[in-house]
Amino acid sequence: MAITDTVTLLQVMREVSRDIAGEVPTGTASAGALQLITDTTADTPLQSSTIGDDYFRSRWVYISSGTNNGQERRIASSNALNGTLTPERAYGSVIDTSSVYEVFPFSRTVLRQAVRDALERCMHEDWLLVTDLEDGDFRASGVANRTSSNATPTKITTEANLYMGNQALRVANSSANGYSRLTTHHPVRQNVGYRIEAIGRETSGTADLIVWDTTADAEIDSLSTAEISPDPGTEFFRLSLHFTPPDSCNAISVRLAGVESDADVAWSFVSLTRNAAREFVLSTAIEDPKWVAAPYWRLGGTRSGQVQRVQWFQVERTRGPGTALTLRVDGGPRDGTLWCRLERPYALLDADSDTTACPSEWLHAGAVVELLTPIETQSATYGAKLARAQARFKRQSRLHQAHVPRFDQLQEPF
Repeated sequence: MAITDTVTLLQVMREVSRDIAGEVPTGTASAGALQLITDTTADTPLQSSTIGDDYFRSRWVYISSGTNNGQERRIASSNALNGTLTPERAYGSVIDTSSVYEVFPFSRTVLRQAVRDALERCMHEDWLLVTDLEDGDFRASGVANRTSSNATPTKITTEANLYMGNQALRVANSSANGYSRLTTHHPVRQNVGYRIEAIGRETSGTADLIVWDTTADAEIDSLSTAEISPDPGTEFFRLSLHFTPPDSCNAISVRLAGVESDADVAWSFVSLTRNAAREFVLSTAIEDPKWVAAPYWRLGGTRSGQVQRVQWFQVERTRGPGTALTLRVDGGPRDGTLWCRLERPYALLDADSDTTACPSEWLHAGAVVELLTPIETQSATYGAKLARAQARFKRQSRLHQAHVPRFDQLQEPF
């Protein structure tokens, strides 16, 4: 089951700081200056008869919203009687009653680096379609790379329409025989056999997969859900066909179409491969050959869980630095789609608004380990907290699946 906690950098900073320091004092300034924060409101954490002066000295105060939002300063002194913090350097503007402050035990730079190191130390599991078509599994955001006729293409995340992946391409007709295709045409080799497969779900109308000869401006082949048996109804459909480009054909386009004027179809993915191919250009989303754990051929219809693991494969960059990786395989079935099982690091958190699918419990424990490891000998308390964080990290740092819905159609055979 996927763990899909969504966190922001600021949330992680707060949780990690609480794990280490036991508190993250926060409040809204009641007054201030260029180099002074004053908070004398009721229940303020700055004004107390028990903590004493300079209690917050050498900690870091971060303005999380309001005037001076995003600015951070190290604390030079604090006054418990007056409820003030004096930073080492002045702020860009005078602190006012909109300034929300938070006090952390480490600088934002140190906290952010600990989070980034923690994210890089654990890999999540993912699946990626291997196809000659750009954005064949529709993971890329937006539809700027597509054009349409008598239809409106959009990306949707409705789970009922997701066969594999985190979003699908919805093609809603405004007139009969509407379609969407990539703006660029795909070059093909003449007299070479190709296989194309599409899986999707009809909300209404009939889905039609069309291979179009862009050189002659004519249809090469097509298959609609009205031609397959049994009719999928509102279940997922699978349209699969083999074709050979005519002698004069230099390029094709793949039209994801609907027949009726009210046809509304969600396409989950489209795969195009050469029948006898042993070498495939991978998506640029795969940056490191080590991320590819294993390729699999997915076989059969939409309800089939049959997969066949590739016995031998190699991933390398064959066309120079900065180019896409190439996958070499020892062969495979002529009637299946090729998927790569990936193990890749989580996206880094760089800003308060950034999010990640990494489980928050693991991320917090990993960041605490990164922060306390170099300073554990400074106190017994740090050592004990590090031991607890390491235990949590060990429990949590197994391979995690990202927020990519995985259904029974593509089961792991191990």
